[in-house]
Amino acid sequence: MALDQIRGVAPQVRHDIAEHVALWFDRKRDQAVIWVQRAGGHDIVLDDLDFVGELLTDAAKGPSSRTHP
Repeated sequence: MALDQIRGVAPQVRHDIAEHVALWFDRKRDQAVIWVQRAGGHDIVLDDLDFVGELLTDAAKGPSSRTHP
């Protein structure tokens, strides 16, 4: 549902989302996973962050990026 909402927002908003995803799920991913773990997500690892980053990046591409019915 949240991914569908991202796909449905204006292109500029999707672009902004993609920029934030690139920052926190790519360039600063090591720092982000530490913050998540310290906030209570002790079982979260980099692979989890990578997966979420991929989902968000795909959704930020817009409606045509939907891969399931």
